[in-house]
Amino acid sequence: MQTPWFLDHLGLTTSADAAEIKRAYAARLKQVDQSTDIDGFMRLREAYAAATAWCRAANDGTAAGPATIPVAPPSTQLPPFSTAAAATEVPLPDPHAPVNVATRALQQLEQRLIDGEPPGVVFSEQLIGLQGEHLQVTAIFEAMLIDGLAAMRLPQRLALFGAACDQLGWNDVVHVQQMGARGGWVRAVQEEEIAWKRTAATTGCHDLFDRLGGAPKLDRTDLAPSHFTRDATLRWPDMQQLLKSYPHYLALRVERSALTAWEQAFAALPPRDKAMAESFSNLPSPAAYRQAAPPRTRTNHGGRLGAVVGIIGVFNLLSHAFNSESHPPIPPASVPAVTAPLVSRPSFTLPEHVAITPGNCERIEHAVHEPDWRPPLDPAQLHRLRDATLSCLRGGRWPHWRMADPQLAQLGIQT
Repeated sequence: MQTPWFLDHLGLTTSADAAEIKRAYAARLKQVDQSTDIDGFMRLREAYAAATAWCRAANDGTAAGPATIPVAPPSTQLPPFSTAAAATEVPLPDPHAPVNVATRALQQLEQRLIDGEPPGVVFSEQLIGLQGEHLQVTAIFEAMLIDGLAAMRLPQRLALFGAACDQLGWNDVVHVQQMGARGGWVRAVQEEEIAWKRTAATTGCHDLFDRLGGAPKLDRTDLAPSHFTRDATLRWPDMQQLLKSYPHYLALRVERSALTAWEQAFAALPPRDKAMAESFSNLPSPAAYRQAAPPRTRTNHGGRLGAVVGIIGVFNLLSHAFNSESHPPIPPASVPAVTAPLVSRPSFTLPEHVAITPGNCERIEHAVHEPDWRPPLDPAQLHRLRDATLSCLRGGRWPHWRMADPQLAQLGIQT
């Protein structure tokens, strides 16, 4: 049996008990300088927390193997879904050590955020409380804060990240670069947030979450599969695409439990509905389709065709001149002008559920590309028309030569 990484880090085997784990941790702790080796101490804490949880689960008879304790070094990627929690009961031999002072400050910050206090005020007060401590305390607190944000362990993460940017200087490029991998994670969040807002602006919506079929707010921890409507459930593949494109930024905006509930709601759908939703999500956008399409080959017959047209034109001119000299023109009879009555075209409306068939796509395409067409004022109609148009585009049932028509931009569709 392979020894789990946390036992190997403590120099133990799978036969170790709780007392041996504590002794190994205390021995390794003496070898780490807590004021300078921040990463080494935090790695040791994680190993001890994982080993303690593993030992407790083994004694309770609920252990399913080392994989059930997902304690790992901080990652710059959005952590995978998991319901297991890492153990946090780590002994603090020296309460005045910089790492232990920073740990208590972060725990107090977390508890106050859970109680609903505003992140900006709470964060400022915690920093003021650290001013009289060791010079390394703030740096250790900052490193622990980034790890907690990246691992989605802290509440109110988006507002907390904004407060940290203002009060810890995360908007300073030099300071961020000096933090190494943690600074790279901070920079990745900032760049993805800019890209998120830019994409939302170009598609004509306030936030990209507005495109997810009315899904509930994902920063809640009380969501269940029943909270997701059918329209929102069908957008789960779209949410997965967002998680791939903005993993660091969304780690601040969503909760694991909310994503798990959404995924469970999608898994409960009929196979046909899931296949349709996944196919629509995986198809390329019209712009990507045009970019990947092979260029059209054109054959130039202009020379010969122009010569034939020229000969016919000269012949017609000569014939007209000869006939006009032989036969004087006859004045045309006056024909009274008839004005056709104006016929107003009825507005184009869609039912609540539209079948994406070739005939329906053709009718929608003709309506949208009328010269005097305007988007419907009814928000429900606008949403239905946009979704139906996107479905036709992604299903290949829209003329490719019309994908660049500016009419689609009025529906918020970027091609």
